[in-house]
Amino acid sequence: MLNALLRLRSPISKIQVLNPYNDKDFEDDKLSILDLRAEDKQGRIFTIEVQLSAPPGLIQRIVFYGCEVYAGQLMEGEGYAELKPVYTICLYQGVLWPKDSTYQHRFQLGDVETGRIF
Repeated sequence: MLNALLRLRSPISKIQVLNPYNDKDFEDDKLSILDLRAEDKQGRIFTIEVQLSAPPGLIQRIVFYGCEVYAGQLMEGEGYAELKPVYTICLYQGVLWPKDSTYQHRFQLGDVETGRIF
């Protein structure tokens, strides 16, 4: 399913299911629990959320989860070059944008002017 959705240059051949909890650094941090978190042989991380309805803030929640997982990879003393890609997937039964009939959207962090992807 991940290979069909993501169409990666290097397809996923094996994944390991990981702890779905995004640990809190401080007591008053927001606890987030993913439906599924997995990692492939190359170290790429995949987070999957399944939603039957769109609660308020769903889009912001998806972005938050992806950023939280990305930033949470490094421990003290590790270099930024060690960060692995994170793919956040939300399977949603419904329509987020009523005027858009597209059934799948793919977003990437990139430069609006040049199209360069980070």
